[in-house]
Formats: sequence, structure tokens, C-alpha cells
Amino acid sequence: ENEGGRLSPEQCQALNDAVQANAAADRRLQNFEQFRSQLRATDDNGDLYQRLGQWDRTGQFGWLFGGKGRDPLYFDSRVTAFDLTELFDNKAIRTAWLSYVFRRVERLVEDEAPTLLVVDEAWKLLDDPYFERRLKDWMLTMRKKNVAVVLMTQRVSHIANSAAGNAILESAVTRLMYPSTSNTEAELAPLNLTAPEGVFLQMSNVGNHLVLFKSGDDSVVLDFALGALGKGIDVLGGGRGNKAPSTWRDTPDFQMKMLQ
Repeated sequence: ENEGGRLSPEQCQALNDAVQANAAADRRLQNFEQFRSQLRATDDNGDLYQRLGQWDRTGQFGWLFGGKGRDPLYFDSRVTAFDLTELFDNKAIRTAWLSYVFRRVERLVEDEAPTLLVVDEAWKLLDDPYFERRLKDWMLTMRKKNVAVVLMTQRVSHIANSAAGNAILESAVTRLMYPSTSNTEAELAPLNLTAPEGVFLQMSNVGNHLVLFKSGDDSVVLDFALGALGKGIDVLGGGRGNKAPSTWRDTPDFQMKMLQ
């Protein structure tokens, strides 16, 4: 519905029929081109067929869903990661891609195996109208499926000022918060902290690794010093130390070699 206005009942039914047909089709025919072709006969003067053209193989966003063969996004490994920077910054494709990926995640966790889902720069996701509507139900579903969802952001205001800010602050009952001299009382106000907690989060964190852990009304200060990891810090570190080997992106087991 982002492009061209709301869908008519006829268009909704046509999409539903196409989805059902696609699910029952031979795997070789389960691609966006075939899916779109089923909408050509929809009684809407070609509106729906044309609107989906930008997502087809030859369309502007064909690189996203227009491929054939195996979907390059798969979860065969124990750990799967991808860079969302380009997608988060492009509103035209953000909702479509994220809704697809999160549906894939929902199907993946149906077996209720313990799963950790980490989203960096989460405020960009929370600022999407689609997730504003779905967030509460989705977070509840993930919790029931044995999934721990970790949403990371650098500032409280990123969440508080986002479209789904209130919903996420209500849902995230467990929080890890790092102190910073840039924090202000106004910045921290949405967290409903006690006076000592607020004072701690406004102190300097230079030279220590302290973090405030809060769950419900209970809180404690933890020391997150990672010195015990030894060389493992070089693998995890995101600073400017240039300790990572230049060929690490082409070496699947680079982290094991760095630990030697």
C-alpha cells in the first residue's frame, strides 16, 4: 500500500490467490516474475500488475526480489549476519525487505529452539510505520517462541522519538545501559530511572567497563571488562586498531586464526 494508495478488495483477493498458487507451484516457478504474471488478469485496469513491476527482475528494485534459483538469504549456519545500512536508509525498500526477513525469522523459530536475534541501530527499524503497527504482537510472538530479541541503539531519544518508541519501551523489560557524560535527565526520562540510576548513567565511562543492568524494578551495576577473552577482543573489536587481517572477509575461519 506504500505506492499507489490502498488496495481494493479485488486486489487483496488477487494477491491472496497468487500467494496460494505460488506456494503450490513447482520450486522452479516460485519467483517474483511468475508471481507477478498471475496478477495480469486482475480486474483493476492493470494497476496491481504495474505497481509490482518495480520489484520484478527488470524493475528498479529487481535486485531485491527478482532473482531466480536459491534465495541468497538462508539460515543454514548457527550464526547469520547481514549489513542493513543500505536498506535502513532507503525507505522505498526498507518495509518490503524487513517484512520479508522477519517473516522468514518467524518461520525459522517455529521449532522453539533457543534463538538470539540482535538488531543494531534498531531505532531505524522502529521508525517504520509497518513495524509500529506490528511490534507489540511480534515481540510477544518471539518471546513465546523462545527468542531473545536484542535491540541496540546509541541514544534513548532514538527509540523514544521513533514511531514505535512507546511500544518498545513497554516491551523491553530487560535493559543494559552504558553511562555517558552526554546523557541528560531529559534524555533518560523515558526510562523511568531512580535517582541513583540516573546519576550513574550520566557519569563518564572512560577507563572502566561499567554498565547498568535493569530488569523490571531491580537493577545492578556490572563490570563488562573483556580482558579474559585475550586475543578474542581483536575479533570482536570495532575500533580503529587495524588489528584485523586485510583478507578477513575472504577467510571464513579468520577468527580462529587470530586466536592462535
